[in-house]
Amino acid sequence: MNETVTIITSVTNNQIVKSFGGADYQQLKFSPGSEFLASQHPVHDLQSLASVISGLEAEPTKAVIRGLPLLPENEPVARQSQNFSTTSRHWCMIDIDSLPWDGDLQDHKAMLEYASCQLPPEFQQADCWYHFSSSMGIKQGIRVHMWYWLERPCSDAEMKAWLSGCPVDLRLFNPIQIHLIANPQFVEGATDPYPNRSGMFEAGHQITTVPVPDDLESRA
Repeated sequence: MNETVTIITSVTNNQIVKSFGGADYQQLKFSPGSEFLASQHPVHDLQSLASVISGLEAEPTKAVIRGLPLLPENEPVARQSQNFSTTSRHWCMIDIDSLPWDGDLQDHKAMLEYASCQLPPEFQQADCWYHFSSSMGIKQGIRVHMWYWLERPCSDAEMKAWLSGCPVDLRLFNPIQIHLIANPQFVEGATDPYPNRSGMFEAGHQITTVPVPDDLESRA
């Protein structure tokens, strides 16, 4: 199995991360830049995927996309569809945003259990790597990125069909859509409400690979 994660790095050192400033947490301008270096990092299971993603949390000039770069790694490239090919992936990031929650905002396990229950049954018993997104604790609701390892590579169309009707952002399933992975920045007196915002969520069934429905290809 030759699976990889595509990592893009800003050529101009732009921060590909959301930033907040002041006591009222005003969101600052988000400007990821226009040119990137694209590289491939091998992964083969949930643990190796988690290792790659967690290792990038302190790298604000980097992000992930689903597409495969069509140009050499050392050549700056615009994040445009003609420069990246669509490909099926053994992994996925699911972005749950503003999921209503009236429980304890510091109870990570309870929030993640509730978030996973919003997904199709195949995901609900599987472990994942989680990373609370930039606005978690600043805006209302549960806001989290959940990284899963799939039984087989799934296309963008299959992922959209699989997750249709769930409270997730389907725009991620596009070869050039940015997956934010770095921790948000807090400046001018703002402090991070979630200084420990990531980790491995264990669903309790010792399942680290999400089974893929037999009819998913036809549904897509």
